[in-house]
Amino acid sequence: HTNDTLKVNDYICSGPISGVVTVGRTGTFASINEALSTIDLCGASGTVTISIQPGTYVETLDLTTPVKGMTSQDTLIFESTTGDYANVIIQTDGDAKTDKGVVELGIDNVAFRNITLYSSTVSGGAYTYAKCVNIKNNCNNQSNYSNKSCRNI
Repeated sequence: HTNDTLKVNDYICSGPISGVVTVGRTGTFASINEALSTIDLCGASGTVTISIQPGTYVETLDLTTPVKGMTSQDTLIFESTTGDYANVIIQTDGDAKTDKGVVELGIDNVAFRNITLYSSTVSGGAYTYAKCVNIKNNCNNQSNYSNKSCRNI
């Protein structure tokens, strides 16, 4: 049986994304992956900061494909709007049947600031692969991990 789901993106690009975009209940985007999809669609110009409002976000962030328009001088920054890592939690859904982290990282120049990355495995399960960050492609990152928390359970 094939997947017959159609996904429509209703975001119209007026140009590359630059500066700060906000994710959260009152943000421009409801989820971090929605913001990343839009950046992938529109491209980026310069450093882009994804400013995340307080909450728990059950998502896996796939950062393995270079961002169109970003140079080696630019950084993709993920940060809490409050500056408190306890207010923004990005976590897996608990399905640790694959070797994926909360963040699949394979590109350079990514920074996480004041955010909790939380991974967990299914209790009693045979799979124990869950991790916060899964580094791929020998990426060379200048990540700022100050004031953060990364918990594996």
